Amino acid sequence: MYCTDKRLSHKPVDVTMRLLQPLLDQGYRLYVDNYYCCPDLRNQMQGRNTMLVGTCRKNRVGMSADLFQNRQRPGDFDFRRKRQLVATQWFDKKEVVTLSTIHQPQLTETIGRYEVKEKPLAVIDYIKFMSGVDHSDQLLSYFPMRRRSQKWWKKPFFYLLTLVGVQTTILLNKHRTQHRRRRTNLASVLKKVSVALVDKYVCIIVHKIRFLDIPNTSL
Repeated sequence: MYCTDKRLSHKPVDVTMRLLQPLLDQGYRLYVDNYYCCPDLRNQMQGRNTMLVGTCRKNRVGMSADLFQNRQRPGDFDFRRKRQLVATQWFDKKEVVTLSTIHQPQLTETIGRYEVKEKPLAVIDYIKFMSGVDHSDQLLSYFPMRRRSQKWWKKPFFYLLTLVGVQTTILLNKHRTQHRRRRTNLASVLKKVSVALVDKYVCIIVHKIRFLDIPNTSL
């Protein structure tokens, strides 16, 4: 959320470093998408024993001017290195550019649904550790609860409410899969939770009415 305090920077790099403060100097690996990933983030993390992996936009400040200028064919691979930081370019269905301080610039074979494909190590790890976030965002897009409003708190409230439902569905399906039960979907989970909450509060209201000895017609 945007804060109007002018003393607080809202640049992606500064926001990331503020969130990282309790985790720096402990040997963690940070995986980020292309909104946050850039050479400047790596420069600020340098010397703090924290590694960086992420997809990156070619036009970010700090990227080499001659980096990946020519359009290539699917499967082509190229890279640039600046000390520990390695930038790779790989063409699949579209161009994928990554920055990494962990991986070597090399390809490895992966078994896909229809074929065996060579992918950069940085891309493989990025997909592995970011797939949960991408899956959550995908489920959120199916049931958007956000509406235009002049009250700022409504947008984060309904976003967090939907996010709770998504995470509940993911955990429930994980439990069902472990016990060889049929998976469910987000709509079913939200419907069951809503009905359960309505039934609960209706029971509470009825109980209070009986306790106060109010005629049923007042319902």
